[in-house]
Amino acid sequence: MSEYSQAVLRYFFQSRQAGSLDVTQPDVRSARRGEIGVGDVLQLQIQVDDQQLIIDAKFKVYGNPYAIAAMAWLTEQLMGRTLIKARKLTHQTVVEALDIPPTKLHTALQVEDILYEVIG
Repeated sequence: MSEYSQAVLRYFFQSRQAGSLDVTQPDVRSARRGEIGVGDVLQLQIQVDDQQLIIDAKFKVYGNPYAIAAMAWLTEQLMGRTLIKARKLTHQTVVEALDIPPTKLHTALQVEDILYEVIG
């Protein structure tokens, strides 16, 4: 039996939003968290239209399957949300959606941190 939930496995293997956006575009926001050799490294980029609606979101992760799945889940959740509605996503939302165990809570907290950094 896998130590990962079905949701983690699904988002880990079906990471549709992996990649990057053109950061030279004025409507693209980008944030990065972590350091190689110290833990997970997360990058989150969103494209926001004039109405403050997130029209695209991409991520890159150097880290464990929980971090990859959490960022994949997050980017899917961000698509079509306003920045205000995106702020309602928390580490607890991530934990519940992916059934992340308490030993990996730091991953969900990192995801929340990078989200709040990129949306301002």
